[in-house]
Order: sequence, then structure tokens, then C-alpha cells
Amino acid sequence: MAYTVYYLVSGGTSAIGVSLCDPIPQGTSLIANTAQVQTATGAPTAGGTVFSPLAPLPSGNSCPNQSNPNGAVIFNLGDLSGASGSNFGFVRFRVRVN
Repeated sequence: MAYTVYYLVSGGTSAIGVSLCDPIPQGTSLIANTAQVQTATGAPTAGGTVFSPLAPLPSGNSCPNQSNPNGAVIFNLGDLSGASGSNFGFVRFRVRVN
């Protein structure tokens, strides 16, 4: 099963220092080497940092549950353009249902 989060930078200005945390859903296991990032019209590339269940998360992260019960993937996207045509993309990973 693929989990995909799409983003769109709106308002005509850039988004600075963007980081996105996507927790691994309960009852699933991350499939290794499936975390990807795609910006604008480029091809998807490997990306994200995988944290195993209960592994300590870095300070200042955007994960909703800091105890990290099921694992997480953190995508540090950096600065994202607000210019039309380059202001969108997605992050994705795949899981297996346990």
C-alpha cells in the first residue's frame, strides 16, 4: 500500500525550511527503500529519513507523536518555491499490512 502526501505552495512566496513527518500507520510495516520525493515535474527520487519504531526522533521535528510508536519517515524538503509550475510535489512510501 502506498502512502502519498501531496503539497502545494500557494500565495506566490516561497516556503522556507519545510520538513514533513509521515508516521508509519499502525498495523503496517515500512517496505525498505520505498521513501521518495518528487518536486514539480521532476522524476521521483529516493528521499526521507526512516526512523524505526520507538527510535528517538530529532529535536524540532514535525512528527505528531514524539514517542514514535510505529516508526516514521521525515522528509526535509528545504526551501520550496512559490512560483507557478514549480510550487508542488509529493512525498511517498510503501507499507505492507501486517
